[in-house]
Amino acid sequence: MKRDNESKVETKLEKQNSQIRLLEDQIKLQNVQIKALEEKQNDQIKKMAKKFIDALDDRSNKAYQELKEIKNLLHQKERPMTAWQMTTNAKHILSHKERPMTGSQLTANAKKN
Repeated sequence: MKRDNESKVETKLEKQNSQIRLLEDQIKLQNVQIKALEEKQNDQIKKMAKKFIDALDDRSNKAYQELKEIKNLLHQKERPMTAWQMTTNAKHILSHKERPMTGSQLTANAKKN
């Protein structure tokens, strides 16, 4: 009888040990699945972050180009002339003004025609 009880206890223990090993294997499998999911999510997060950064780069590049255009427009904008510039322009205009022809110029022109 004692031997029979020991045999039953051993069988029960072996059954429990096999269930424990099965549960341990299931836990290992779930850990592998969890790790794979985490890696997949990390890859997705990295892709989304890259897209976001690229979008920010595009926006900042566009903003920079717009600022450059505004700067160029402001630089090209007509500014009021200084007194020195007005004087210089007036002298330039006066120096190119048509002057009456001299007698020799009139004679030369008449010979041409």
